[in-house]
Amino acid sequence: MSKQAIPAPESADSPARPADREHLTTQLSALLAELARTDEIPVGAAAWSPELRPGGSIGRFRIVRELGKGGFGIVFEADDGDLGRRVAVKVLRPGTRIAAHAQGWLEREARAVASLNHPNIVTLHDFGNGPAGPYLVFELLQGTPLDLRLRRAPLPLEEALTISIDVARALVHAHAQGVVHRDLKPANVHLGPDGRAKVLDFGLAHLFGRGGGSGGTPAYMAPEQWTGGGDARSDLFALGVILFESLTGRRPYRAEKSWSEAQEPGPAPVLPLRAAPAGLRKLVGALVERDPAKRPQDARDVRDALLAIRRAHAGRVRRRVFAGAVASAVVAASVAGWLFATREPPAGERTKAVLAALENVSGEPALDATPGLLQAALAPSRRVRLVPPARLDQLAREARLPDAPRLDAERARALARLAGAAVVLVPSARREDGRSVVEVRAVEAESGRTLFVADAPVARADDLARAVDVLADHVRKDLAERAADRKIRRPVTQAVTSSAEAARHYYEGLDCLARRHAAPSASTGCAKQFEDALADDPGFALAHYQLALIASPQGAPAEWSRPHLQAALGAVDRLPARDSDLVRALAARHAGRFDEAARLYEAAIAESPDDPAALQAAADLQIARGDWAASLRYLEKLVQLAPEQEEPLMEWVESLGRLGRRDDLRELAARVEAEPRSARRSQALVQAQLWLGAPERALAVAREAVAERGDAEARLVRIAAMATGDFVAAEAAARAEAAALPEQPGRSALIARALVGQGRVRDALRLVDDAAANGMRVSRFDPSGVQELTYRFTRAMLVAARWDRAAVAGEAARVVALDHGTIYTGTLALTVALVGDDARAAPLADGSRCVRESLDALRAAHAGDATAALARLAVLEAEDPAPTACLAPAYLAAEVASSAGDHREALAAVARFRRVPPAGQWHPSAFLRSVLIAARAHHALGDDAAARREADRLLAILARADRDLPLLRDARAVGARF
Repeated sequence: MSKQAIPAPESADSPARPADREHLTTQLSALLAELARTDEIPVGAAAWSPELRPGGSIGRFRIVRELGKGGFGIVFEADDGDLGRRVAVKVLRPGTRIAAHAQGWLEREARAVASLNHPNIVTLHDFGNGPAGPYLVFELLQGTPLDLRLRRAPLPLEEALTISIDVARALVHAHAQGVVHRDLKPANVHLGPDGRAKVLDFGLAHLFGRGGGSGGTPAYMAPEQWTGGGDARSDLFALGVILFESLTGRRPYRAEKSWSEAQEPGPAPVLPLRAAPAGLRKLVGALVERDPAKRPQDARDVRDALLAIRRAHAGRVRRRVFAGAVASAVVAASVAGWLFATREPPAGERTKAVLAALENVSGEPALDATPGLLQAALAPSRRVRLVPPARLDQLAREARLPDAPRLDAERARALARLAGAAVVLVPSARREDGRSVVEVRAVEAESGRTLFVADAPVARADDLARAVDVLADHVRKDLAERAADRKIRRPVTQAVTSSAEAARHYYEGLDCLARRHAAPSASTGCAKQFEDALADDPGFALAHYQLALIASPQGAPAEWSRPHLQAALGAVDRLPARDSDLVRALAARHAGRFDEAARLYEAAIAESPDDPAALQAAADLQIARGDWAASLRYLEKLVQLAPEQEEPLMEWVESLGRLGRRDDLRELAARVEAEPRSARRSQALVQAQLWLGAPERALAVAREAVAERGDAEARLVRIAAMATGDFVAAEAAARAEAAALPEQPGRSALIARALVGQGRVRDALRLVDDAAANGMRVSRFDPSGVQELTYRFTRAMLVAARWDRAAVAGEAARVVALDHGTIYTGTLALTVALVGDDARAAPLADGSRCVRESLDALRAAHAGDATAALARLAVLEAEDPAPTACLAPAYLAAEVASSAGDHREALAAVARFRRVPPAGQWHPSAFLRSVLIAARAHHALGDDAAARREADRLLAILARADRDLPLLRDARAVGARF
C-alpha cells in the first residue's frame, strides 16, 4: 500500500511554493494515473468497495461513518490512528477522462493541486492507494456547507461579504499557483464554526473531468466552460453567481444539465437595489458578465474591492448586541440580537465575550502575542467583559467536555453558551500582499454567524501594539459601547509593551507559570521568558513584576528582586487597575505592610473574581504571614477553578495539616484518592499521609507513582523516604530525579541532603563543591548572584551537621557577606545557636517572629531556664508546627528537653517532630538527632528494649557515615550501654 503524508501547511495569498512538496508530484500523479487505467464504476457499487462501511479500514484510517457521495466517489469520516485525529477520507471512483492526457500534463496538475496551502482552502493531509482504491485524506471540517445555509434564507450583507472575501482570498492563492477550481459552487464552500469559509476540491474538476464541458456544475459555469475553455476568470464568474445567490436567494442565470442561460446573449443580471450597496451591485454585475473580457481580470482585484466595500459599509452602520442569559445548574444560554439602531445602550450594560485562541498563519511568531494584547486593550471597556480562561476551564470540566490543547472557535462557542456570553472573538493573523494582517472576527455564540470582522495591517512586528489598539476600538464600537465610555482607553504600549517580541516572551512566560503550577518546584524555570522580554524591552513593567514575584517565595536576596519591583512600581500608574493592584500589593508585602497588601489583593479579586493570579497571590500572602486559616478560602477557590494544578491543592493539604484539622485532611485525602491516577493526585496523597503521621503509607503511594509515570515522580519517593528515615532510598530517588529532570535547579543539594542523612557529610560537601566549580548558571538579571548565595547557605548547613562551632561560624560569615535578612540567614541563625554559639547567632537573625522567638527560647535553655524555653516553643508550635522561616519547634523542643533531662517531654517532642513532613536543609540532621534523643530518653526512663531499637536504627542509618562524625561517636556510645 502506498501513501504520502503532506507537511503542515504554510499560508499566504501568494506564497512561494514550499520546497519540501516537490517530491509529491510523482506519488500523486501515479495515483491519479491508476484511476485513469481503471474502468469507470458507479458510485456506491458494492462490487467496487464492499469493505467501505463503518468499522472498515482504508489504509490506517478506520471508517466511522459515510458523509456523502459525489461525482468523484464517496466521502467518509474516519479515525487517523497514528495521529489521533478525525479526518475526511475521499475514496475516488475509478474511470476518468484523464487517461486521454499526456503524463506531463498529469504531473503538472498534480503538482499544482498538492501545492495549495491556505487557511481558506481545505487542507490535503495525505493520499494513498488501498484495497478499495485510491483515496485522498482531508481535514475534517466542522460547520455547514454554504449550499445548506442558503436553503434556509439569503445571507445578511455582512455575512455574504465575509464569505465572499474568504473565497476571494482562496482564489488569489490558488491562481497564483496556477490552479483554477473550475467547479466553484456553494456545495464546495464550507462555513466553519469560527465563521471562516474554506473552499474544497480545488483542481479536481479539471483532473477528473466531471460535470459539463471541462468540469463544473451547470448553474455556476461560465459560458466559456461549456465549450471546453476557461481560465481564472471562470472562477470569478462562479464567485459572482455565489454572491448573487447569497444576497437574493436565487441565481442570476437559469441552468439545466446541458444548457445555461449564461450562454445566451444579453446584458448581465443586476442585483436588486435593496440587496446591496451600489459598489457591491456594480462588482457582482461585472463578475457575472457573459464575456470574460468584461469581468475583473484578477482575483486580487476582486478581493481588494470586497474589502473596500466592507470597510465602507462598517463605517456607515452601527451595530449593537442585545444579550441575555438564563442560567441553570450546569448550562447557560445566551440570546443576541443585532439591531441597526442609533440609541446607545443603558449605562452599565455589559456584553460578555469569550476570546478564542489565535490562528497564526502569517509565519510571524511575534504575532502570537495578539490575544494577550487584545485582552489588555479591552480591559478598560465598560461594555465588553471577557470571560476569564480559568472560568472557561471550570465550565468545560463541569460540562465534561473533552480536553483540548487550544481554545479554537468551535470550543469557544460551546463554552460561551455555557458562560452566558453572547459573542466569541476569534483572532487570526495572516500574510496579505507582502505584509502581515491581524484580524478579529466576532461570532454570535448561539448561531455561529459572523457579526463583524475587523482587521489591521502590521507592516513590521512592532506595529502590532498599534494594530491591536485598532482592533479593540473596532470591537468596542461594534459591540455598541457608549461613545463617552469609548474615550476611556489605555493603549497597549502603556498597559503592556510596544515590542511584539517582548510581548510574545511575556505571554510565553505566563503560559509557563500556568504549566509549572503543576510542578511548583521548577517554577523558577519560567524566569527566562520574562528575562527575554526585558532584553527586548528593558522598561516592560509587567515582566519586571513577574520576576520580582518569582523571587519572592524563593528566599532570593532583596538586591535581586528590589530592582524589578522598583521598575514595576515606576510604571504602576500606566497599568490596568488589576495589574496596578498586584504590583502595589507585592511592594507592600515586601515592606512588611501585610494589611495593606491584603486590601490590595482583595481589590484585584473584586475586579476579577476568577483570576487565579490574584487568588494565588492573596493565598501566598497569608501563607507568608503564617495565617493558614485565612489562606484556605483562596486555596479552595483556586482548586475549584484549576483542579488540575498541583500547587493550590498542595497548599490546601498543607494548610489543613499545619492547622491540625486532621478530620478535614482525611476527608480531602479520600476525595483525592477517588480521582483518576495522576501526578497531582500522587503528590497530594503523599503530603496528606505525611501530615497524618503515616510515612510508610506515603512511601507506598510514592513508589506507585514512580512505577506508573517513571522517575519524573522520584521526588515523591525522596520526600517520603526521608520521612521514614530511609536515606539510602532517598539518595537513590534524588539521583533518579536529577537524571529525569536535568533542568531542575539545586539537584546537587537534594542529593547532598540524602547523603547527610547517612552521616556522609564529606561526600555531600564534595558534591556541592564540584557542582559549584563546574559553573553556576547566573542570570543576566541576577547581579547579586542568587545561586552563589544558595550554594554558600547549603554548604553552611552541611558543615553544621558536623557540629563544629568554628567551622559553622566561618561558613555563616560567608553567607552574611553575600546578603543579610533573607530566609537563609534566619535559618542559619538557629543552626548556629543550636551548636551553642549564641553570640554569632544573634546578628544573623532576620525580622521574623518565628526566628526571634526560637532564638530567645534557645538562649533561655542555654541559660538554664528550660521551662521558659519550652513554653516559648509550645506557642510557636501551636501557631505552626512547620514554619518555613525557621526550624520545626517540636525538634527544638526535643533538643531543649533532652539537654534539661526532661526525657518524657523529649520523647513527646520527637513524636510530634516525626509527624511533620520533611522540609529544609536541616531536616536530615534533625531526624538523626531525634533518633539519638529518643534512644537516650528511653534508656533514662528504663525502657532498654526501646532504647536498643532506636540505637540500632541509628547505627544502621550511619553504616557508611564519616568515621569522625560526632553523631556516630554518640550513637556508638549509646549502643555500647546494652
